[in-house]
Amino acid sequence: MKIAVGGLAAGLVFGAATSLVNALSSPYVELGMPLVGTVWAKAAKVLSLLMDAGWSWAALAVGLGWLAGTWARGALVGGFLPLGPAGAGPADGR
Repeated sequence: MKIAVGGLAAGLVFGAATSLVNALSSPYVELGMPLVGTVWAKAAKVLSLLMDAGWSWAALAVGLGWLAGTWARGALVGGFLPLGPAGAGPADGR
């Protein structure tokens, strides 16, 4: 349950950050108007394009899935350490 809530929270934060960057990159929104013609406007536009791409959302999902799997495997062996090769135990050999 904690993993699902963490994933939901991460998605909400990433979505809010994407929305903020979109507003900063637009010259038609109050947040973006003061940046028009500056280097920050160009940087915000590039960041907006990167964050809006489907691959960035997919990378977020893959990263959170990996993190959840690492956490779950660590919890099964009594700690929160990533497992070594082929699930042999914690990576430090304990």
